Amino acid sequence: MDTKTSLLPDFAIAHFPGGGGRGYAQVITEVFLEDHTNLSIHQLLPNIIAGSVGFLITAPLYLPHPDDPNRPLLTAQELCNIFPSIASNLPKKAGLFLNRNDRTPLEQALLPYLGDYKLKDFIGSIHTTSHGIGRGSESCVRYAKYIDSRNGKIEYLGDPETTVMDIALAGTALPPVFRPHKGQIDLAFSNSIAVPVERFRQIHDSDAKGLYIRLGNFRMSQDQKHHRDLEVYGHFVQSLKAAVGRAISDHTYSQNIQLAETIFKENVYNLEQEITPQTPNAPSTSAILTTNEQFKRIKEMTLSNIHKNFSMYAQLADTLGEMAIRRMNVNPDASFSNYSIKAVRTKPFTFQPAANDDPLSPSENKEDKAVLSEVFMKAGRSRVIGALMGAWQALGLASFGHQLPANANQPTPSDQIQRSTTRPPSQEIANDLK
Repeated sequence: MDTKTSLLPDFAIAHFPGGGGRGYAQVITEVFLEDHTNLSIHQLLPNIIAGSVGFLITAPLYLPHPDDPNRPLLTAQELCNIFPSIASNLPKKAGLFLNRNDRTPLEQALLPYLGDYKLKDFIGSIHTTSHGIGRGSESCVRYAKYIDSRNGKIEYLGDPETTVMDIALAGTALPPVFRPHKGQIDLAFSNSIAVPVERFRQIHDSDAKGLYIRLGNFRMSQDQKHHRDLEVYGHFVQSLKAAVGRAISDHTYSQNIQLAETIFKENVYNLEQEITPQTPNAPSTSAILTTNEQFKRIKEMTLSNIHKNFSMYAQLADTLGEMAIRRMNVNPDASFSNYSIKAVRTKPFTFQPAANDDPLSPSENKEDKAVLSEVFMKAGRSRVIGALMGAWQALGLASFGHQLPANANQPTPSDQIQRSTTRPPSQEIANDLK
């Protein structure tokens, strides 16, 4: 094993937090990761902590396609195209005193993507929670599927037959947006990552080195009005605005990042975007976002953030890609690796407006979404994975400073993953982000 590969983390844990419509930022980041590596999100991030909208985002990316179990229900780009229309089914305002908001429109919008899937159907390892009202020490209701990386053994928290729709509706019943679902509500803004992180560490070797990623949204900081309200109005504002709306969320977020840095040291990627009241054209930090203008702002700011921090995003993508390919090569029979690598898309990472000039319209590109299902077939597995390793090293790691040995066996043209241009991947995407 070469030095660069030996220094890679052994596993990654990704946190998909809540945030309502702001979750659109997470999806855009996932599009970047998929297009930069030509791997699916479930291959790049096989261990997931998800809450609230984070679970809604996770589900179609980690559930198998009904026509082909070797690929996920949706790609990140496909999810990006439909996310604003799904989120537009959120209530237009919170029910502060008498909550009569109807969740039926959102449920109907989710039905084509969640259907009759169950917890046991998830491709990778996933942990999510909701709050059971009045359950005391048992109020944290956990739904999880853990796939042991060493032997493929599966362990569940909660009934594996629980429908994904029930988990989603309970996990998005944020007071006062929606009423409880089967006695459960959404308190994802106060979720601690401590328990799931420890459980994920237990399904890897004790000396395995981990990496933590928070695929964040937007968080308001330096809000002097909020600070002044706390000082002047005391308990009233502290109860309504601070405790529920801001302080608990910020405090939990800070604790989670500090915990991750304590455990994973330098291998922590916090992709949360902090904004201030002075940030121009900033999107709202409210969970209820339903207008095209707000989604447009989220997209523009997230793309700008990726562009400004491109080296970091590219390094993260390269690292996750290397880890995924190494997993497939070292242990191709591991459960979370038994799903095919997508064929390279003909169109690189870009968010160009459609012909009608609506920046949020889905792309009309009908490019082939075929997958290389034969990659994980028993016959020829070693040869194809070897070719993928060679192609990844030759094409995907140029920006990561990795060079192939002079005597390395090069894959044949038919086995290589080809891009639509000869430019290095990082430069290709960097140009599209300008």
